[in-house]
Amino acid sequence: MYASAAQMIFRFTEREVVALTDRVGTGAVDEAQLAAALQGASDEIDAYLVRRYTLPLSVGGTPMATPPAVLVGLCCDIARYRLTGTEVQETEAIRTRYKDAVALLKLLASGETGFAEGPDVTTTAPSTIGAGFSEANERTRVFGA
Repeated sequence: MYASAAQMIFRFTEREVVALTDRVGTGAVDEAQLAAALQGASDEIDAYLVRRYTLPLSVGGTPMATPPAVLVGLCCDIARYRLTGTEVQETEAIRTRYKDAVALLKLLASGETGFAEGPDVTTTAPSTIGAGFSEANERTRVFGA
């Protein structure tokens, strides 16, 4: 996961995280709900990054000990958005932060921006699919004129 429960609580306060995760009214953070949201957010981040970066993220072939700081914030923003819904009302601020997170992930995936940790974060070879090539296959027609 790109962010921990402690980082989520630090970013949004324990009170808000309780409101987002406590589905049964215990008055405490539901660790399982929070872990699931953070894992889902991390998976969403990976879905964008996998086109450009070797996962898990690494520098010089060595996996990074801690994720880039920007990914921690994005993970928390996405998890927060994903925790809203039936029990917790989504606000414009939460929605905007999610949309901003996705926009930044698209920039990272396209290579228009990078990580502050350095240019040597291992990238994958750019895909040539759709780069002026076409595919065709010969099939027998099932239906005639």
